[in-house]
Amino acid sequence: MPNAIRHFPARPLTPDERPLVAEWLASVGDIAATYVSSRRGDDPAHYRRIVIITKPDEGPSHLVHAPSGRDIWIVFSVGGRTRIQRFPTLRAALNSIRPVLADSTPIRAPASSGESPAIVTNTRKKRLKLPRAERTTEQDDNPEATARAPRLRRAS
Repeated sequence: MPNAIRHFPARPLTPDERPLVAEWLASVGDIAATYVSSRRGDDPAHYRRIVIITKPDEGPSHLVHAPSGRDIWIVFSVGGRTRIQRFPTLRAALNSIRPVLADSTPIRAPASSGESPAIVTNTRKKRLKLPRAERTTEQDDNPEATARAPRLRRAS
């Protein structure tokens, strides 16, 4: 696992992310320990990552972090087989381990250090799809719509 972790250097948590980790930890009941490794003297595989220990007599079971310069969250599940998962928000990453946080405004990883968190909006307009019978009725009532669109058969 240490080799895989080196390919994903972590960025430090933002001030907005730390309370979310604390809220998650307060909400779960069966996690032995959780901490954010922020000292250079810590294990290099843990540095700048959220370390989660589910069983008191064992080492870390999960490592969570946002890679530097990316707006995603990575969860390493440590065990017999290391599993790597990617999430769009810290909330989703933590909930993948224990789903205890309610959905609300997501905290996204900054695209790179010093930038504000990325905001994602969907600007595409969705066309309202009407049932076939309603589309036919609308075209019958609106001669302009009838001229533009092919004639639909009435539902019988």
